[in-house]
Amino acid sequence: MAEAKRGEAFLKTFRLLSSRPDFSGAVDEINRLTASRPSGLAPRASIVIPVYGQLGYTLNCLHSLVPDIVRGDVEVLIGDDASPDGSARWLAGLHHIRYIRHETNGGFIRNCNLTASEVTAPYIVLLNNDTRVVPGWLDAMLESFTLFTDAGLIGAKLFYPDGSLQEAGGIVWLDGSAWNYGRDDDPNRPRYCHARRVDYVSGCAIALPIDDWRVLGGFDSLYTPAYYEDTDIAFRLRQGGRSTWMQPLARVIHYEGMTSGTDLTSGAKAYQVQNSQKFRHRWAPTLASHRKNGVDPWLERDRDTKKRVLVIDTVNPTPDQDAGSAATVALIRAYIALGYHVLFVPEDNFLYDPQATTELQRIGVECLYAPYENSLTTLLTRYGPYLSVVHLIRPETAKRALDLVKTYVPQARLIYLNADLHFLRLERQAEVEGRRELLAEAGRMKEVELGITSRVDTTFVHSHMERDLLSQMVPMARVEVMPLIHTLVGRQSSFTERQDVMFLGGYNHPPNVDAALWLIDGIWPSVAEACPQARLLIVGANPPQALLEKASDRVIVTGRVDDLAPWFERTRVFVAPLRYGAGAKGKVVTAMAHGVPVIASPIAAEGMGFVKGRDLLVAETPVDLAESIVSLYNGPETEWLRLADNGLNRVRDGNGLDAVVAALEAVLNRP
Repeated sequence: MAEAKRGEAFLKTFRLLSSRPDFSGAVDEINRLTASRPSGLAPRASIVIPVYGQLGYTLNCLHSLVPDIVRGDVEVLIGDDASPDGSARWLAGLHHIRYIRHETNGGFIRNCNLTASEVTAPYIVLLNNDTRVVPGWLDAMLESFTLFTDAGLIGAKLFYPDGSLQEAGGIVWLDGSAWNYGRDDDPNRPRYCHARRVDYVSGCAIALPIDDWRVLGGFDSLYTPAYYEDTDIAFRLRQGGRSTWMQPLARVIHYEGMTSGTDLTSGAKAYQVQNSQKFRHRWAPTLASHRKNGVDPWLERDRDTKKRVLVIDTVNPTPDQDAGSAATVALIRAYIALGYHVLFVPEDNFLYDPQATTELQRIGVECLYAPYENSLTTLLTRYGPYLSVVHLIRPETAKRALDLVKTYVPQARLIYLNADLHFLRLERQAEVEGRRELLAEAGRMKEVELGITSRVDTTFVHSHMERDLLSQMVPMARVEVMPLIHTLVGRQSSFTERQDVMFLGGYNHPPNVDAALWLIDGIWPSVAEACPQARLLIVGANPPQALLEKASDRVIVTGRVDDLAPWFERTRVFVAPLRYGAGAKGKVVTAMAHGVPVIASPIAAEGMGFVKGRDLLVAETPVDLAESIVSLYNGPETEWLRLADNGLNRVRDGNGLDAVVAALEAVLNRP
């Protein structure tokens, strides 16, 4: 692990583990690195570091905290429990650190509780001095309180200095004994890499809301001087309806045993054995529902999980690039909201994607990927008995997986989400482009899609029109509409501050390429003449060469953008001139969610329940589309605001997560 190597270099440079008494170099280096810290920011978190000797490790820990200190929105409090070494001399000289020395040694619990009484931030983060944090750890911890509304405590994923796994949360067994889940195993195995509720997390790196900490009275002095206080506080939170979560994106290196050793028969470590007995006695009624030591750890690590769903898609979702991926993520979030543990596999390639996979793991999805999983048959054999639901996405994936799922997971409810009706899109493309060979392909795809719909328990589509069409073609099938989800963004800039016209799409999708080229060649010239200050923004990932060649000073082809908001803020009119396609159109919902009025072709507007003239404008021919754009672009502003606000209201009412959850829940609750 790279961060461990940085720590080793720091330790070596300043000889912090030797008997050398002069630590001025290390102190000066930390002060130099934190000199640019801004002042006056209210802290979002207070990091409490209890110390007793081991100055070298304390300075190593502080060195890793430099990026957090420099941001200026955290405070670091060091509680020195009357260290016998030179800690007082050197730690007091650190800038931007609150150094608190206790005159008598009272042990770890007393030190933490006394130092925590000085916290001023809304969150307290307890961090052992024999740790080294990995960049991004604190953001991952604090963001988890927003992600998991029942969270009362968030803990880190712990590593040994050599990069092996020390702990991915803890399991407490029937007898009160505890496991560091995953100890000494490969930390990249999928089972250790997703956020999840746990019995406890080791207290060397944990975060709590300060109000909860104070209500609980901090660590319980019953366990003085140390050990089992972290497990006990997790159980007390659990008793009050709050959960403990392990967030794997909060990565911390722990030099285990540096402060208290590892010998359970002597020294401070001996209290671990004594306190385990106290803990078992206190929590015996709760522990009665736990399994015996070592029995079914894969189930015991998720003891509160009653329902599991396996979501099988073709590839990892990239919601910033295409509407289909956004729908997949929305579906996953809806399952999580309904209390399901979600497992996800990109069936086409079993690829681990550093961004897409990590984003799912952050919210609690157990992603299954190579080299740990590379066969759907093997995967279904292993996980199948535990699954309540299998959810297939896209016809290519469903065609390959359907027989395997029915064979290995016969007890699970089988649900299918068709991103759009491919055969319908191909038929329309054949008509627009005059390509008869596409009709044969459409016929083959129709057979596949109708066959899948006839064999699953429920088929979800995003369009009311497609629901009605499928229901006619497969009368015995259950077909339901799942709304496209979008977060309401809103707008900041006014009508007069906007000058541009915009189209958005992912250009690996042929209908978007066709629409963009048709817009540029057949619609834009008359708009450009009537609106000389306007530019046409062609926004989205993977534009082909044919589209890039159309770029000019007034036709901007952006390629992929990380944040759509700035582009929508400069847009006065959004146009979706699709000539063929199927399903609901994410681009239309996205524009409405940003408070921009939409002009759409009939294909782009169909099936989503929008009212023409109220929620958006609809035009079909190049002349009508151009005239509608010019008319809306030039005002009056009241008409622009009317359409923009109506679109915002429709997204708020019909395209939020609640709407997706309601649609999914209705199907899952149906016999």
